[in-house]
Amino acid sequence: MARTGIITRIQNIPIAGKLAAIVVVAAIGMGVVAIARVAEIRPGEMAARKTKIRNLVEAVHGVASEYERQVKAGTMSDEQARTAALEMIQEIRYDGSQYFWINDIPAGTALEPIMMIMHPTVADLNGTDISDMKDTDGIYIFRRFVETVRSDGSGFVSYRWPKPGSDTPVPKLSYVTEFAPWGWVIGTGIYIDDVDRIVVGKRNAVMWQTGIFLAVLIGLLIPVVMLITRPIRRLTRTLLELAELQGTGKSTDARQPSGSIDARTDEVGKMLSAAKVLRTTLRAKADLEREHDQLRTRSEAEKRQAAQLLANEVRDAVASVTTRLANSVAAMLAVAADLSATTNHLSGSVRQISERVGDATSAAEAAANEAAGVTVTVAGLTSAADTIGGVIELIRGVAGQTNLLALNATIEAARAGAAGKGFGVVADEVKQLAAQSASATDDIAREVAEIQTTSQGAAGTIDRMGDIVRRLGQTTRDVAMAVDGDGGSGSGGMSVHQAAAATGEVSQRIKVASEDLAAEADRLRAQFDDLIARIMATS
Repeated sequence: MARTGIITRIQNIPIAGKLAAIVVVAAIGMGVVAIARVAEIRPGEMAARKTKIRNLVEAVHGVASEYERQVKAGTMSDEQARTAALEMIQEIRYDGSQYFWINDIPAGTALEPIMMIMHPTVADLNGTDISDMKDTDGIYIFRRFVETVRSDGSGFVSYRWPKPGSDTPVPKLSYVTEFAPWGWVIGTGIYIDDVDRIVVGKRNAVMWQTGIFLAVLIGLLIPVVMLITRPIRRLTRTLLELAELQGTGKSTDARQPSGSIDARTDEVGKMLSAAKVLRTTLRAKADLEREHDQLRTRSEAEKRQAAQLLANEVRDAVASVTTRLANSVAAMLAVAADLSATTNHLSGSVRQISERVGDATSAAEAAANEAAGVTVTVAGLTSAADTIGGVIELIRGVAGQTNLLALNATIEAARAGAAGKGFGVVADEVKQLAAQSASATDDIAREVAEIQTTSQGAAGTIDRMGDIVRRLGQTTRDVAMAVDGDGGSGSGGMSVHQAAAATGEVSQRIKVASEDLAAEADRLRAQFDDLIARIMATS
């Protein structure tokens, strides 16, 4: 869990912080390397110096060996060889003022004196006993030299000795070796403060090198960090804008990447280009969705308006037709009842029959006029249905525009490729809207066709009713003529009976026709009520 928490915290550090951390880690690493190098300077320098003086002593040992060889070869005497070797070694210098000295090795015990054979800088020591010479730390210097060569043949000895031209002893490390043929100790040394001075110089050089390298590294990394973080911050803002655009369909940051960033061809530049394409796609998708919503709202409003207009016109027309039909039916039923009653009482009063026949004639004419009016109303209803058909064609036009918009969205989605998947989704939604609009339009068209069919059926029924009413009028006029013509004759009774029979037949026809017309009106009202309900439900 702790490791996971650390990883999470590291992941949450901004990229600039991570890059800065890399710089800090690099600086720390370089500091550690510099410290390690500094720590190795002194041991390395001491090792190099020790190797150097050992090699130099070995070289001087070779010089003495060469003169000793000449003695063996008989070209020089022992005294001449020793003198020549001492003169040569006395003149040898290295590192400016460094020199070699030679002292002897007592042949007997350690109590025998140790004589200085040659010292190039302190001539007063030459030929003197140096056995008891010791440094400020109490070390018997030359005794230590003799002990070292007797035990190991050669080796390093640390002690204190003044530098040439100075009386102050300072730490010194010398290498001594034995030249056995002549009983010499040949040695040379280095002063530790000289080594320390070299170490300090090298240490300062390392520190300066490290500091300069760090300064150059930081100077180079700061622009690199800016080159990395600036486009990433721009990409972050772009992605946040895309997220806001996806959520709300609106963008609050219209700033575009700068030209230098926009011209990049590396991975960051490709990411920015992809983000720009995605932003353009989402904006176009948002615009298309807004147009889609506006079109859907307008289409639904037009559908509701057309449906309401259709319902109002149909409701008014049906109410007018059914009311007038009901009035006509009631009048004809009343006339038929009066005719029946008059026929039953025909023997009582022929004049009364004549009056009733006149009333029947008037009622028949009124019914004929009402039938003609109803026919005109039904024709108006058919015309209203045709008008609604025009509205349907308008809605079909809107559906066609919607389908065209869906086609455009499909083309844009194909152009955008993988980034245009949003266009494809919107195109599918627009196609579904177009299909729904077309389906609803077809439903309304079918309902209007039913209205036209029903209206035509009602018109046929009313035409038939008109024929019946006209025949009724003609019959009543015949009855009236028969009553008026035969009232004073002896054969009038037979004519009256015939007229009564005819009147009864007419009354029965009126009753049947009235009932049929009332049933037709009820059926027409029920069909229109059901049609209105379905139109309102569809809208």
